[in-house]
Amino acid sequence: MADIQDSYPMSIFDNHQQMLRESAVPPAIAAARGYVSIDSRAQLQRHVSGGGFEKEKRTPGLLIPMRWTGGEIVGYQYRPDLPGETKTGKKRPKYVSPTGRAIVMDIHPSQADKLVQPDVPLWITEGVKKGDAAAAHGIPCIALSGVDNWQDRHGALPQWADVNLDGRTVYIAFDSDAYTKRAVREAAGRLYSRLELKRAKPAYLIVPAGDGSKTGLDDYLAAGGSVTELIKTATHNLPHAVAPLTDLQQNRLDLLKRNHELEHRGHMRMAIRFAREHNNQVVHVPALGWLKWDGRRWKEVTDAQLYPLVARTVRAAKKAAVDLGDPRVHGPGKDLYDDAKTAESANGANGVLRLASGQEEIHRDIEQLDANPALVNTPTGTFNLDTGQLQPNNPQDLCTKITRAEYDRTALADAGTRFNTFIERVLPDLDVRDYVQKAFGMAMYGTPLEQALILCTGEGANGKSTLIELIHHAIGDYGGICQPQLLAETRFVDKFALADLVGVRFAITSETNEAAQLNVAMLKRLTGETRGRAERKFKPSFEFEYSHTLVMATNHPPQVDGTDPAAWRRLKVVPFDVVIPAGERDPDLLGKLREESSAVLSWLVLGYKLYRETGLKEPEAVREKTEQVRADNNAVGRFVEECCMRTTAGAEKISVLYERWTQWTKVNGEPSMDQQKFKAALDREGFPNKRRGSGRVVVGLVLLADESGDENRPTCPVCREPMDYGEKKHAECRW
Repeated sequence: MADIQDSYPMSIFDNHQQMLRESAVPPAIAAARGYVSIDSRAQLQRHVSGGGFEKEKRTPGLLIPMRWTGGEIVGYQYRPDLPGETKTGKKRPKYVSPTGRAIVMDIHPSQADKLVQPDVPLWITEGVKKGDAAAAHGIPCIALSGVDNWQDRHGALPQWADVNLDGRTVYIAFDSDAYTKRAVREAAGRLYSRLELKRAKPAYLIVPAGDGSKTGLDDYLAAGGSVTELIKTATHNLPHAVAPLTDLQQNRLDLLKRNHELEHRGHMRMAIRFAREHNNQVVHVPALGWLKWDGRRWKEVTDAQLYPLVARTVRAAKKAAVDLGDPRVHGPGKDLYDDAKTAESANGANGVLRLASGQEEIHRDIEQLDANPALVNTPTGTFNLDTGQLQPNNPQDLCTKITRAEYDRTALADAGTRFNTFIERVLPDLDVRDYVQKAFGMAMYGTPLEQALILCTGEGANGKSTLIELIHHAIGDYGGICQPQLLAETRFVDKFALADLVGVRFAITSETNEAAQLNVAMLKRLTGETRGRAERKFKPSFEFEYSHTLVMATNHPPQVDGTDPAAWRRLKVVPFDVVIPAGERDPDLLGKLREESSAVLSWLVLGYKLYRETGLKEPEAVREKTEQVRADNNAVGRFVEECCMRTTAGAEKISVLYERWTQWTKVNGEPSMDQQKFKAALDREGFPNKRRGSGRVVVGLVLLADESGDENRPTCPVCREPMDYGEKKHAECRW
C-alpha cells in the first residue's frame, strides 16, 4: 500500500490534498491519476481538451482525469469546492462531467493491466476517488460516474470489451445508501444481472454505514476498515431495505454520536463504552496497572478480574443494538451488535482493556493516587488529620491504602488499658514516650515533615520490635517494610526497592547486624529529597512524591560515618533501655495488643496533633543516646585521640597520617576508607589540609610515635626527626 504521508504534487491545493487524504488516496496514487487543482475558468478550459466545460463558472475546484487501459485519459470529472444550488433551491451535484461527451468507465493506471486477469477479483464502485482508494490497496476497481453508468442508451459501454469477466469474481461495492435508496439497490441489481449474463461471479459488497450516514468505499478504508473483513460480508442476495429510524431510535443514535462512539469500530468502540460505564469502578495507572474500587479503597487487580465488567459492557451494547433496530439487518444496530461480539473472547476482552486503559475517564497518573497527605483511610471512613473530621470513604479521594484498625476517637480511653500499660513499661521516661508518640504520629502524615530516621535501639526483650509491629498492624497499608538492601552499604542496589515506598507513610527498615554499614547517600536521599524515581517489574519507570518517615528497630546501631554532620542531623536514636525479665515476658503479648488496634491508631492521631502543637523537640535522653552512638561511630575521631597530638602550629603529611590510620583500623577492627575520604573526615574534625612543598599536610595535628623514649615526642613533618613538645618549628631543619 502506498505511503499516505508522502508529499502530494504541487499542482494540488492544500484543501484538495486534505480531501484526498481523507479519502485514503495516497500521494503516489494521486500523482499517477493526475489530479489538478483549478483556480480559474481559463485554466479549466486549458486542461480539458475537446471542451465540455465552457459553461462551468464555479472555481476553484478539483479536476479529475478518468483513465482506462494503458493509462490513457478517456474523460474528466470536475468537483467544484462550492457546488451551490439551482435557481429552485436544489443542491447541485458534487461532481459534473463535460457536456456532449460519452459516458466512460475508469480504472487507476496502476491496476489497468489486471482487467484481463480473470483470476484476480474485480471490484466496481461509484466514483473515481473510491476506485483510487481501492488501488492503494492493490485492488483493481472500475469506477463508474454513476451507479447506472456502466451502460448508455445503446447498452453496455464498449469498454467492457477490454475486461475479461469469464468465471471472474466481481464485487459490486456501492455506497451504504444502497440500504436506504431503492434506486441504488435496483441499479446494483441490474449490474449484477449483466455480470451474470457475461458468465462472471458477481456478489454484493455494500459498504457498512458506520455512523448511520452515507459511507463510501473510500470512507471505509480511510477509517481503517479491513478489506478482508469487508469481503466477508459479500452476499448474492440484493440488500434489503432498512426501515427509517423512529424518533426514539434516532435519539439513541444521536446520543452515540455525542459520545463519539460512532467514530470507532470493534474493540475501540467497546473500550469507549467500557470507560464511560465503569469510570467510577476502575482506573488504570501505567506504573501499576488496573485498580478497582472495593467500596473503601482502590485495590490493584489483574486483567482477568475485570472480565466480568467487560462482559457487562458487552451485554449492555447488545441491548442498545437491539434498541436501534434489528441487528440482523444492516444499519447502526447491526454494527454495534457486531462490535460487541468482538469482545466475547479472552483476546477480545484483553483488547478492550488495553484500549480502555488510555481513555480519559479512567486513566490516572501515579501521583494522583493518595495525593492528599492529611487523609488516613480506615474501614470506618476517611479521617482528615488536619480537620479532625471523619468522612465516608470516597472513590474521588483515590485512596489506595487503608488501615486495619477502625478509627474510634474514644478507643484510647475506652480500650487502651493494656496498650497504655505496655507503652509506659517499655518507655518509662515520659519525655521519651511523648517524643516517640509525636514522631510516630508525624509519620501518619503523607508528606515527610522532618528529615529524620527514627532509630529505636537497645538490647533484646525491651519491647521496641513489638511496638513497631503493633503499629504496622494497626495502620495496615500505610506501613511498609523496606527491602534490606535499600539502606545497606552495598555495591548492588535493587532498582525495584524504591517502588515499595510508593504511598507508604511508616517505612520500616530492616534490623541490622553489628557490623552493618549504613548507606549515608541513600539516607540523605530518602530523608532530604521530596521525589524519587522507581520501577516495578515489567512496568515503566515513574516519578513519585515521597510520603514516608523512616523507622528502624535494631539491637545494634548501624555503622555510620561519625564525621558526617548531615547524616547525624537526620539520625534520632531512641533508647529502649528497659529489659523485661524472662519471667515476666508474655509470648502472646503482640496478639493481645492487636486486639486494641483502634487504640493504637487513636494514639498515633493524638501524636500527630501534639506534633503540630509543639513540634518534635528531642528530649535529653534521645540527644545523649544519639551523641553516644555518634561517638562510637567516629573512628577518625578516636584515631586522632589515640594516635595524634593537637598543635597550634604543627602539621603532618597526609600520606604519613593515612599510613598510620590504615594500621590502626586493622588493629582495632574498624572499616577503613580511601585517602580522599580520610582527608575529608579530618577536615570535618577541624584539621584542614594544605599544599606544602611537594605534598599536602594536615595542619594542627602531628602523630605520636609508636615506641618509647624520644619517639614519644612529636616528629617533624618534614624531616621526621623528633621535636620538643611545644616546639612550633623544628630548629634543625628550619621548617
